[in-house]
Amino acid sequence: MDPSSWYNSLPVFTKYYMTSAFVTAVCSNFKVISPMYLFVTGEYIFKHLQLWRLATNYIFFGGFGFGLIYMLMLINRGVGQLEKYFEKKPADFVMCLLFNALAILPFVMFFQLGFGSFSFAFAMLYVYCKKEPLSVVNFWGFAIKNGNFPFVLLVFFMLIGDDVQKYLLGLAVGHCYILLTEIVPVHYRWYPLRTPQWLEKMVPGPTNREQQPTQTNRAFMGRGVRIG
Repeated sequence: MDPSSWYNSLPVFTKYYMTSAFVTAVCSNFKVISPMYLFVTGEYIFKHLQLWRLATNYIFFGGFGFGLIYMLMLINRGVGQLEKYFEKKPADFVMCLLFNALAILPFVMFFQLGFGSFSFAFAMLYVYCKKEPLSVVNFWGFAIKNGNFPFVLLVFFMLIGDDVQKYLLGLAVGHCYILLTEIVPVHYRWYPLRTPQWLEKMVPGPTNREQQPTQTNRAFMGRGVRIG
């Protein structure tokens, strides 16, 4: 598949998200945009009302280079596949995006991480991997099940000297989403993250409010996949 066909085949949100990250990185490299205007802190939001930072902190992954390309691959794997998973439930996908982004933001500001992009991408990857735990991804020549993939990535990031704090935040938030949408409804018949009707009306496409746990979800909850 040629690059143009591959790009056009991307789901809508994933395409715009990856494009925004790529353009922002290139503009940063050519000093068209300074990262100083992209990160988020409580002072800039509440004191200076620079509200654009609420969005820009999620699309900057550093300047153009191998790190950016690798993160774009992870976005395609996580966000892209998750968007396809929710293809018939677009409002639920938007709910997933909103929960993970909004849950990450306070921690980014409190711990002064600057950017929530890495945490958000990792959270979405984690959610997808738990939705499809038995699917296999090829990682540097090794076949790894999705259920293990986020943890393998964490080890990889540690080995290359990356700061894993931001990824751990994403993992924790992503797991909270799984807990509130998959585990709590089954065990307690309570749906704390049920997609509201107003969101279903705003987002076009079929939705299914009364979702029952699928076989994949039960596999995740019951057996799990051993790590290592």
